[in-house]
Amino acid sequence: MIQKFIVVDDDRINNILCSYIINDAVPDADIQAFIEPEEALAYIKSSYADNSGTVADTILFLDINMPLMNGWEFLEAFDLFDEQIKSSVEIHMLSSSIDQRDMEDATNHKYISSFLGKPLTEEIVKRLARR
Repeated sequence: MIQKFIVVDDDRINNILCSYIINDAVPDADIQAFIEPEEALAYIKSSYADNSGTVADTILFLDINMPLMNGWEFLEAFDLFDEQIKSSVEIHMLSSSIDQRDMEDATNHKYISSFLGKPLTEEIVKRLARR
């Protein structure tokens, strides 16, 4: 089964780096990177809407601070998806934020599995992919 990853960050360079790191850690990974959170939401909604168990669980790395739609607004939109879609995506907040409130909010959010500081590392990807 191919491990799927989605990266949502308005920083193109971070998305490229994350893609390289994920590919090094999981060579056969399916990686989708988005600089526009709305495009990521549309992709998730269309790709997972008819999930009859054929789509692998997906690990999503989500930035907090983005200009048009921040990570928290992304999660509000994600909350409106069907349960089968939400259950297929494991979200990890990947941020350079050092705001203690962001870390606490992420830790207590029902859809966030962990708060990770940038940059993403190969070790983190390997640990998450093994679950």
